Amino acid sequence: MFIDFIITFCIIFFKKLCKNKKGSVKFFSPLGTYDFFKRSSIIYYNKAALQAGSDDIITMAEHENLQGHVESIKCRV
Repeated sequence: MFIDFIITFCIIFFKKLCKNKKGSVKFFSPLGTYDFFKRSSIIYYNKAALQAGSDDIITMAEHENLQGHVESIKCRV
């Protein structure tokens, strides 16, 4: 897979360029393995909790221009 190639390349590249003669790393890279993975969260609301928080959820979604989220909450309440 392409992601395996990228990770392997980064490991080899940084091992060769980032070590001094004593073997310690010269600098820190802010790029990590998890930067190449898609992460998502699943949030569960029961009917009562969704009704209680629906106004706040709709306000936040409208503020962020997420109209699909707004419509999703409106049809579930």
